[in-house]
Amino acid sequence: AEDITERKQVQHGLQALAEASWELTGPILFETLVWEMAAILNVKFAFIAEHLDHKRARTHASWAGGSFAVPMEYSLSGTPCEEAWKGNRCFWGDHVRQHFPDDQWLADGSIESYLAYPIRGLEKQVIGHVAVMDVRPMEQDPFWAGILEFVALRTALEFQRMNVHPSSSI
Repeated sequence: AEDITERKQVQHGLQALAEASWELTGPILFETLVWEMAAILNVKFAFIAEHLDHKRARTHASWAGGSFAVPMEYSLSGTPCEEAWKGNRCFWGDHVRQHFPDDQWLADGSIESYLAYPIRGLEKQVIGHVAVMDVRPMEQDPFWAGILEFVALRTALEFQRMNVHPSSSI
């Protein structure tokens, strides 16, 4: 019964994401997606980042503990985001700060757990990632994967529409 309830929650979450993002574009789309991810998954932090190169990323939208954060550029080195740049789904259910002790963002936010999915371009190259983080541990949940995969796909379509990454980049 619990499995069915969880599936229904995710199904409703995906439906809410699809309905909320159907007609939106640009920054308002990205803000809506991160807000919806945080709300559906009940996490404190969510963001969408574009990879500028193999060393740096830029957030297009971030939800941080109840409000939107100003977009920023940051170094991927020494962060869990670096794994997403490599094209991997990244999951640290707890103690993520211990794995990345030099990541100031994790320390400042008292972040305990992290989940990210790569955003892929038309030629399947990694062009960014979507992530959620929380101050509590997370369990590896295949239903959460569906939410992040949807957001990654929707973001990839929008990046393509905006021509964020022509096919020859990254």
